Amino acid sequence: MIPPTALAAFLRMTFFVLLLATVPTSSWATDHSNTTGNHAKHGDHDSHAAHQNHANPAASPREASPIEAADKISLELVDAPKLEPGKAVTLLFRLRRQADTKALSFKDLKEVHTKKLHLFVNDSSLTDFFHLHPQPTAKDATLFTFRFTPNKPGNYQLWADITPLAKGAQRPAQQQFLPASLAGANPSDQPIDTTLMDTVTRGSLQAKLSFDPPLQSDKASIGTVTVTNLAGQPIHKLEPVLGAFAHVVAYANNGQSILHSHPMGKEPKGAADRAGPTLQFHLEPGQAGFVKIFVQIRLDGRDLIFPFGAMVPDKAKD
Repeated sequence: MIPPTALAAFLRMTFFVLLLATVPTSSWATDHSNTTGNHAKHGDHDSHAAHQNHANPAASPREASPIEAADKISLELVDAPKLEPGKAVTLLFRLRRQADTKALSFKDLKEVHTKKLHLFVNDSSLTDFFHLHPQPTAKDATLFTFRFTPNKPGNYQLWADITPLAKGAQRPAQQQFLPASLAGANPSDQPIDTTLMDTVTRGSLQAKLSFDPPLQSDKASIGTVTVTNLAGQPIHKLEPVLGAFAHVVAYANNGQSILHSHPMGKEPKGAADRAGPTLQFHLEPGQAGFVKIFVQIRLDGRDLIFPFGAMVPDKAKD
């Protein structure tokens, strides 16, 4: 266990990619003018060591300056069909700079963890989750497409995770989350499944999640995921997945906030690198309430997603 004083000193000296974007629920479908929220400063996304070298070690993600107005991006769905459970659907969208309405292509985006564009899709209950990577269409480089099969009848939401290259040479590229909503066959949203889960089994693997110190709003905590087989034997052969040994996507604030981060420590330099059985990441909830956490790993060439549920308690009254 890391002593609180040592943890505080560690966090002051270490910068880790932590992004939290919050928007009103009503704006997801119709108003994307304020969907970037507050984001961490970014240096080089190619490795966590580079983050530590280029970022201000004294600054926390909550102290980062807002996205410049000239760099704000909106996501526009194009003729989105109504989703039906069990039926694969292809969707189209554009990324448009708000300042001059220019539609962006891949050449306007920075590659982050081997991809120009990460897309997270979830249903309203936060039980059906996808990590996708849209591609430009063959005829239009500014029109992006992706395909998935919803498993639930209700509405879905998506968050595009991008880092647009800034127009001004003096401004660094800043990561942005762009939300949008997708209508389901049954438009009534299903309530969020707030089941608390710290142990999840997927096939022959089991993953356990713990936090030290325990989760608390506006306080940084280190999450530890331990992967074993069903007999409890540690797994040491976790493979790289999209330039990291895991991807962690968390939803909070009734699904209105999203976080995308990666394990601390050394990142893989090649396909032959391995990790495990433990992976650690930072999490700093902005408020009390339920947090849904999806941890994506790769083993034997297969991607596995472990869904955890945690509760952030109300602050103790003095």
